Amino acid sequence: MNSMARRIEDQFFYKMDQELLREQKALMQMEKTKKEIKEVSGIHDEGVLLKLVALNIRPETVVSLALIPLVEVAWANGSIGKKEKAATLTAVNRLGWAKESIDYTLLERWLEHKPDLSLLRAWIDYVGHICTKMNGDEITKLKTEIMSNARMIANVSGGILGIGNISRQEKEILMIIENAFVTANGGE
Repeated sequence: MNSMARRIEDQFFYKMDQELLREQKALMQMEKTKKEIKEVSGIHDEGVLLKLVALNIRPETVVSLALIPLVEVAWANGSIGKKEKAATLTAVNRLGWAKESIDYTLLERWLEHKPDLSLLRAWIDYVGHICTKMNGDEITKLKTEIMSNARMIANVSGGILGIGNISRQEKEILMIIENAFVTANGGE
């Protein structure tokens, strides 16, 4: 093989190697981002996590996707007692959120001071926006993850000392949260 052919061959394989390295780096970044989103959101469905990564939704942003419904359910009755706050934080701990994390600190702050209603409206708009980029199955899975966590908080805070039925106000908030996905999924 002459030197010119050798250089062309080397250049061809160099370009292929560089492309493979870029793909490997992108895959590693995607896995890291997916893991971070899982940790901050409590979302465990692989398909939903992959879709959130594909939509370039950052872990810092997805915190609001997971926390706002929990906060709204916790505040549904107009106040949060110490036992209810502790139970909510314990429930969130079970989702794997570390006490040292920013999202945990944000949740504590929101449990101390009720966020403005505009936060829930912004959340509904946000869900609607990301759901326009998802198919029906992905929306259903995301809704299931969010709703199961919100219902867990309602069950923790429902009734007397967390024992009993979910209150009318909590049911209303759960319905508002669920309807955000129904509307985004074309009324299904």
